[in-house]
Amino acid sequence: MFRFYYILIFAFISTLPESSAQIEEAFPLSTVSYKVVQDDPKDLNHLWIHIQPLTVDALQMNTVIGTGLDITYVPFPKLELKGGIRGNLIDAFDLQRASANRNASIKTQESKREQGSMILTNSFSRFFTTELGGTYALSDKLLDGTTKIILADQAIPDKTAMVEKIEINAKIRQILGARLGVNSMASTVAVQQAIEDQSLSLKGDQGTILNSKGTLSSNGFKTDINNNLLFSNFSSTGFYLGASLQRIKNVSIKTERQGILSDNKIITYYADLFINPWTKLEDIQARNVGKTGSETFDVSPIKLNKIGGRAGFELRYNQASLISIGAEIGYRPAISSQGMYAMLKLSFPTFSFGSSHQKVATNVGSNQSLSQ
Repeated sequence: MFRFYYILIFAFISTLPESSAQIEEAFPLSTVSYKVVQDDPKDLNHLWIHIQPLTVDALQMNTVIGTGLDITYVPFPKLELKGGIRGNLIDAFDLQRASANRNASIKTQESKREQGSMILTNSFSRFFTTELGGTYALSDKLLDGTTKIILADQAIPDKTAMVEKIEINAKIRQILGARLGVNSMASTVAVQQAIEDQSLSLKGDQGTILNSKGTLSSNGFKTDINNNLLFSNFSSTGFYLGASLQRIKNVSIKTERQGILSDNKIITYYADLFINPWTKLEDIQARNVGKTGSETFDVSPIKLNKIGGRAGFELRYNQASLISIGAEIGYRPAISSQGMYAMLKLSFPTFSFGSSHQKVATNVGSNQSLSQ
């Protein structure tokens, strides 16, 4: 159940801007003199490389802590291309694969007194998910608005320990876009819960039957209790389509005490529909312990859901090197009734390249004259 704590953390983070606003009201800002030296949200870099040392995928079918890589490319203003991959290389942080490698087994009853067991021989898959797609701008508007810029140091030393902000007028570029792409995911999953929820029996090619009560051997004996630990490999590939709202600010000011300060964030909100026709479970392979022979169990009776949806956001900056963050919540194509998920990815660093204009320096020293 702890996998859903990530969702609660995500909800808590979303409340922070409101708390920050309350703090600002309690500690009024001192007067800051400044002049605007750049306010152009169309002057953007063209390429972002997001290196992700930490990703968290909390699914009903699995929970994984891993790493990833995203690339964002804007070949021209109306089109944004994006590709990425997340995965796991440490078994302990891929909970279902780690459990399958340790515990996957089938208990059998060979006679009234003799019990037996089978070991699952599937090569259990590491978790990975990958996407490739693009967003086309249906509407691209330049709006008048405001932004808050964090001061690099206190305007009046020793007066307050709070980080201060000033609110200034700024242009906001707002883009409404249509999204289309492909997605793929693979993971080790447990199937015992699906057998119980869907009241199924899995039949082996040697006559063994697995169900919610345990194992019925081909010789007619059945186990008293269900001690089976069943795992399989799940994979899902298909398409996503949806819409996005992107808001861009790219303003720099020159202050008397703090030098050049900027707000150049790019925040994107999106919602997508998943349609994954190539969604499947791998048949379970098992061999008898201490005996010859193996058996294949057909998992096709397990119902799979090939439709899903998600909502999420991404925050990145129009700077050569900084951070970016993204999060999603939704329902993925999965074993039926097991598709709920949440995802968090932290990119550090995020490299950005390709602006055709010279950037305003963001650190030119304090105590500058605004006339210079």
